[in-house]
Amino acid sequence: MVYIIKKVFIMAEIGKKLPEYGVYIESRHRRPDYANLMHSHNLPALMYVVSGQGSCRVEESEFKLHPDTIILLKTGQEHILLDRARSQMTVFTIYYQPCKLAISENIWDFLHQSQSPVHIPVFYAEQIRSMLRFMLHEQKNRPAGYKLVLTQRFSLIMMSVYRAVLKSGGGSSPTEEPDSSQRMAQVLDYIKENYFEDHSLPKAAKMADLSQRHFTNLCRQQTGKSFTQFVNSVRTGRAKDLLLSTSIPVSAIAFEVGYEELSTFYRAFKKYQKRNPLDVREKRLS
Repeated sequence: MVYIIKKVFIMAEIGKKLPEYGVYIESRHRRPDYANLMHSHNLPALMYVVSGQGSCRVEESEFKLHPDTIILLKTGQEHILLDRARSQMTVFTIYYQPCKLAISENIWDFLHQSQSPVHIPVFYAEQIRSMLRFMLHEQKNRPAGYKLVLTQRFSLIMMSVYRAVLKSGGGSSPTEEPDSSQRMAQVLDYIKENYFEDHSLPKAAKMADLSQRHFTNLCRQQTGKSFTQFVNSVRTGRAKDLLLSTSIPVSAIAFEVGYEELSTFYRAFKKYQKRNPLDVREKRLS
């Protein structure tokens, strides 16, 4: 599809409605008159594509967009979002003042060194979507302490973007969405890094945008294990490392790697590591 972009440039005065704590979320569903023209903002902004597909023109470059893509815009940077036919994008834009956030200048500079959009892997996208929903709730309802919550949550979002860019080796957005095998691999990577969280098959399958049956089949193909076996092998493997390298009590290690009940930890450890946790600890002390 060929787009005709009007050669009109507008500076949107977002700063007039930015609160004193320095963070404001805007939904693209409420489009101002300038939305379909090349324009810029008088504040830096993070734009998050939740659904739909299209493209973004930033100054003289144009990029494809799909869900879980982030565009970081500098103050005064010209841009326009263009929807694909019958696939209008849902986009949330967070305007912010960097001085209000707990992020170092080095990270800001790193994130803005390229104008290319960033495609967020599914495990970071899950975190960012959750934090964005919580921020929208706080901004709308303003419970006690909401100002601090908004700045802290947005700082965490920026850290998730930073880690995603580091993990991708640069962070440029791919031209196509990842396929089912790639999404599956990303979820498994997430579990390896966040083994201590509460993982379940329904939640993991949802993160990968797969049916539970398809997810289970791909998990066996990629790991040789069922989902439950994979999670327990990762957790007990990490526990073994802690038993051998630290003097942390066994009960504390069990809790740290994701087991609420010590008896459950002992059974899982013996099943997947073929030894009793106390035997492993004795090996360290010998």
